[in-house]
Amino acid sequence: SAIMPEEIVRRCVKLFTYVGDVVLDPFAGSGTTLKVAKALGRNYIGYEISKNYQQVINLKLNTLFDMLKVNEIYNLDCIDFLNKVDDKSVDLAVIDPPYNMQKAKWDSFKNEKDFFQFTFRLIDALIPKLKNTGSIYIFNTPYNSAYILHYLVSKGLFFQNWITWDKRDGLGGAKRK
Repeated sequence: SAIMPEEIVRRCVKLFTYVGDVVLDPFAGSGTTLKVAKALGRNYIGYEISKNYQQVINLKLNTLFDMLKVNEIYNLDCIDFLNKVDDKSVDLAVIDPPYNMQKAKWDSFKNEKDFFQFTFRLIDALIPKLKNTGSIYIFNTPYNSAYILHYLVSKGLFFQNWITWDKRDGLGGAKRK
């Protein structure tokens, strides 16, 4: 999967949080969201199911793995971990979940129904963790995003905006001079 550009995350974090707020990333990947949150003076909670990313994340954050504290990254299933996060404790959740594109085991589901069941369980586990003024950014394909948007609205959340990112090579036109 492509590494998310830091500038996209930076804009989201600066727009929807203040210094000292908590940013949650339940699919931390290489740790981009956590790195940006830390650089902007925000607290962060991140988790990633793949242990392969732990060393990369720790290098980006210059920290060591620890359990159940802010400003840490955890190696757990996202829904299991969300069950341990305090309700009404998160200011911003930046989520780059599986897209069901069959690119790796973590991104493969038996069918579309299983993919959306997983996604909606994640959303249901996440909503109680948000503060009343909290926000969610979910990155996904346009097709999946349409279904996710409908689900979020059905749960009473307010939709504000789409962010479009051309992810073909992970950095858009950054390889060109």
